[in-house]
Amino acid sequence: MTRLTIGRLPYWAMAILLAALTFGVIYLGFRIGLGLYSFALLLLPIGLAVWYMAEYSATSAAAPPAAIDPAASMPPPETFDDPVIEADLFDSLVETEPRPEAGTQDPPAP
Repeated sequence: MTRLTIGRLPYWAMAILLAALTFGVIYLGFRIGLGLYSFALLLLPIGLAVWYMAEYSATSAAAPPAAIDPAASMPPPETFDDPVIEADLFDSLVETEPRPEAGTQDPPAP
């Protein structure tokens, strides 16, 4: 039978547990009447967090690394379309149409 450790808990569950424990210990300390000494009860969630970090680092170091194909992890390179070159191409398409010259236009009829 494998030993259950605190390091196997997911991070989000441990964060919620530590937050609830921190606020609960301070609230109960003030409710009981310990005053500012209730902040000394924070040693409980701090100790639990240190224990979690130690267990988590031990279990993550013992876990074998995941076999990932390095070629599959790289996405295909994206093509870069230079906006300046595209604008020049667009302008060259517009320039192929015949334009009336500014000096050769007929004046508007009165």
